[in-house]
Amino acid sequence: MSLHSIQPPSTPSGFALFELGFRPFFLLAGWLGVLLVGIWGAVYANLISLNTYYGMIGWHSHEMLFGYTPAVIGGFLLTAVRNWTGVATIRGPLLAGLALVWLGGRLLPLIPAAPHWLVAAVDLAFLPCLIISLVPPLLHGKAKNWMFVVILGVMAAANTLVHLQLLGVGTGGHSGAYLMSHLILLIISVMGGRVIPFFTEVGVRPVQIQVRRRDWVDRTAIGLVVALAAAQTLAPYSPLTPILALLAAIAHGIRLAGWYHPLIWNYPLLWILHLAYLWLVIGLALIPLASLGIVSPFVALHAFTTGCIGGITLGMMARVALGHSGRPLAVHPAITVAFVAIMLCALVRVVGPILLPGNPQLISFSALLWVVAFGLFSLIYTPILIRPRVDGRPG
Repeated sequence: MSLHSIQPPSTPSGFALFELGFRPFFLLAGWLGVLLVGIWGAVYANLISLNTYYGMIGWHSHEMLFGYTPAVIGGFLLTAVRNWTGVATIRGPLLAGLALVWLGGRLLPLIPAAPHWLVAAVDLAFLPCLIISLVPPLLHGKAKNWMFVVILGVMAAANTLVHLQLLGVGTGGHSGAYLMSHLILLIISVMGGRVIPFFTEVGVRPVQIQVRRRDWVDRTAIGLVVALAAAQTLAPYSPLTPILALLAAIAHGIRLAGWYHPLIWNYPLLWILHLAYLWLVIGLALIPLASLGIVSPFVALHAFTTGCIGGITLGMMARVALGHSGRPLAVHPAITVAFVAIMLCALVRVVGPILLPGNPQLISFSALLWVVAFGLFSLIYTPILIRPRVDGRPG
């Protein structure tokens, strides 16, 4: 064997940003994660002021739920649907155009002179355009998975409620935001049940392990998330809401315990997903405490958004980008630091206000940790997302 044959492949040259859906949307989501929370932290610390279509707090909430997270979901689905169906998803100019629609929805609210109807129209356009791009491969492919199209449609409806209130037409904006948060958790519940145990089984090597997956636990856990979403959207102050949340926390805790194996701690790409899913359990368990006035409702909300959504999306982007760019599933040391930072961010944002209520420095510190996490991801992964696969395959 020659020396040349055992050398690792050289870093590929060229531009492949619009070859597959995960590339532009993970890139955009990563840098938005830096800018969104960085700007929010600066505004919160009174370092800068910002006037947006959504208002300051509304902008932070909307862009996390309807900006950042749909970018990650869109990038994941445009990539996964190709694998599920065997039919190519959009690439090239069509993929660039979809990314541009998403980017327009992020930029227009920051322009004071932009007509409000135009801001709403552009932001509302992204999810329907994403749905349209997914329909052809789902129609003609070997696997259907129409459930995700339905969820994306309900997400678009939730966003419509937010914009109708901002335009003075309706009053359901807050319901739309809460509905969106639960829809995101539903997607995490469904996809988490598919990928976390699978990644755990194939990721622990050379040991062969088999995690516990029980259909009745999966169905119960997902069904309770759906029921909780309906209850918290339609009757948020009903006693049914905390009861459903507690039952959901128990079901998801049992589910997560079945996926666990001690060897996951040797693999950052595994433990980040397990810990992020644990924040889903914690967030559900905090809802009954919030209903009793023991903790703030925002504590439970940030367990979901910072710990669960932030951790799951960061971990999934890191793994999917490596796998679909032909690289080994071994993270850069800086990404391990990013995973630690996002978990510390959630810990500070959720546990901090419980132990030290009313301390504004906790929020600023958690924002800094978030920026560190997504800044490291964006710096390390931008070249990976822009350049072609190292194995020369398309995608």
